Amino acid sequence: TGCISTTAYITIHNMVGWMIASFATDSCREHWVPAMVAGDKLGSYCLTEPGSGSDAASLRTRAEREGDDYYLSGSKMFISGAGATDVL
Repeated sequence: TGCISTTAYITIHNMVGWMIASFATDSCREHWVPAMVAGDKLGSYCLTEPGSGSDAASLRTRAEREGDDYYLSGSKMFISGAGATDVL
């Protein structure tokens, strides 16, 4: 037997680690990935939105790049592990 909640959360944590390892800057990757692999830092994946649920094709949150910065707009409804994690 196993705990489906724990399995789901570990899968989410692993997806966050993969996204950071694949797409973040070198300094961000160096800061987060080793600690996440060790389990010292935990990550949450922010998908669910009001009116969209977890349908990724209908999400409205956006990251707009302006120069070297990104500006986020939108809202989230449910974030697995939020409040107990270190990176979203």
